[in-house]
Amino acid sequence: MDILLTPINFRLTPAKSYSNANSQNNFYKMNFKNTNLAPLAQDCVSFGSRKKSKVVEEAEEDFSKAKTLDASDKSDKISYQVGKDINSECQEDLKKFKADLKRGLKSVIESDSNPDLPVLRGELGIHGRVKKPASILQKVSPRKLNQKKEIFKMGDVVGIRIVLKSSSQNDFDKVFKELGKMVVSGKLRVLEVENYRMTPRDSYVSKRTLDNFELACHKANLYPEISSKTRESGYTAVHMTVELPSGKYAEIQMMGRDMERVKEIEDFFYKKRCTKAVDDKYKPIEALLNRVMGKTKVDKATGKVSYEKLDDFQVATLDRYIRDSYAHARQIPPKHPKRAALGKDYFLPIPYSLPKELDFANIQKLKDTCEYMGSRKQA
Repeated sequence: MDILLTPINFRLTPAKSYSNANSQNNFYKMNFKNTNLAPLAQDCVSFGSRKKSKVVEEAEEDFSKAKTLDASDKSDKISYQVGKDINSECQEDLKKFKADLKRGLKSVIESDSNPDLPVLRGELGIHGRVKKPASILQKVSPRKLNQKKEIFKMGDVVGIRIVLKSSSQNDFDKVFKELGKMVVSGKLRVLEVENYRMTPRDSYVSKRTLDNFELACHKANLYPEISSKTRESGYTAVHMTVELPSGKYAEIQMMGRDMERVKEIEDFFYKKRCTKAVDDKYKPIEALLNRVMGKTKVDKATGKVSYEKLDDFQVATLDRYIRDSYAHARQIPPKHPKRAALGKDYFLPIPYSLPKELDFANIQKLKDTCEYMGSRKQA
């Protein structure tokens, strides 16, 4: 049966420059440079390169030479063993942080008796991770951080994601109200809030909600930096930097399930662009991207990223496809009847000019297979 949808006017070809900045469809006519997909100035060290891989392998092989840093110790470089130590030390912080959030947000997490509450139940709704040793090394190296206390305050060594099944501002307002109560009671110390959105209209959180949350912080003698930013990639979420009881910093990400599904796929393209290694269980996806796109090449003079097997038009089209996929996720909310009819795995179809293997739906299927095989190995 054919399902008719209201036209969304996605642009699946490279954007041109437009002078009419006040157009009603301005977001889709912007000439993006897609900074979310570009290599970050301080976070682009490649462990995929032979030289960096050799450093990590040597560190793994010879733990006796690895130096474990105390709070006051310094070293010219952080060893892989230190990365392991930091990962281990943060595991208990993650466990306590998740438990605190689940208790504090209990009134907005769905359950059998209250299935309409906004936050997904169980691990789908509140889940987290501690950065792996290789990722820690990858991030601290360009920042030249050589003390544990500095690394613990990077902000995202410990990370929690709160996922809502709806994308409505009303549901996010409910969650922010509970987070505000946690702040006032001293159970959450917020240092920074970043509201990422495509346009003010598409923001998960309204300005009024952010203002009320800021007042709650002031009651607790906290004065976080609160900002609303436009991510040119179309990524929409709310990020918070918080201080844990141990003094370590952590990050909270809040987004709808629609946005999370797109972000999980886009992350593979981001890591390909920045030549970052993926988690071992997702190596088949990394292999697919390498086979279809070829090697990543970065022009040292301009910073322009290209791929061995894609021409410039295809690279620009891929960037646009990713941006439009984010926008498309917000066009049909998870609770909308059209979303149910399309199915949970529905993604924006890939433009004909790109290899069909790069279609988000195709990568999602491969991702599901990787996770299934990974769960079987653990069992």
